[in-house]
Amino acid sequence: MLVTERREPSGVAVHSAQNAAERTGLQVNISPLLLSSVVAAVAATVALVIVAVIQSRPPGPPPGPGQMPPPTPPSDVMLIVTTGVFTVAWLAVIVVYCRDQILRRIGELEERFAALTAEYGEQRETDGYLHGMRVPTQPGHSGPPGAVRPLHPVPPHE
Repeated sequence: MLVTERREPSGVAVHSAQNAAERTGLQVNISPLLLSSVVAAVAATVALVIVAVIQSRPPGPPPGPGQMPPPTPPSDVMLIVTTGVFTVAWLAVIVVYCRDQILRRIGELEERFAALTAEYGEQRETDGYLHGMRVPTQPGHSGPPGAVRPLHPVPPHE
């Protein structure tokens, strides 16, 4: 497995893991923030499962005559807190994933906009050159035939 890192225009580092299956067209890009969010969410899931298993244990047998009553059942506070952490962790994963997708699309749009702007500039330059070459050949043009008027004064030669 080959792991590479690149920086997007937004400054986000993107790690790419590449193996035989991914070289065929499937590429996984995981930002460090997404990776840490997934790790936290998995840890919260494990903690929730552990707390749920502990909470679901049935109480021991009832006490015999003259024995102390059984301990009070465990409080549900720990289960509620762990469920809250679980929910927040997985919501963070969803939000970070969406953020990464938006930043990736913005980067693609910036590249496309830059390419279109460069293409537009080249087209304008070509159109200006061709127009300048056509003007002297049009009827009603003052000046010698084939002469092109400069846009800016030409400095004298020494």
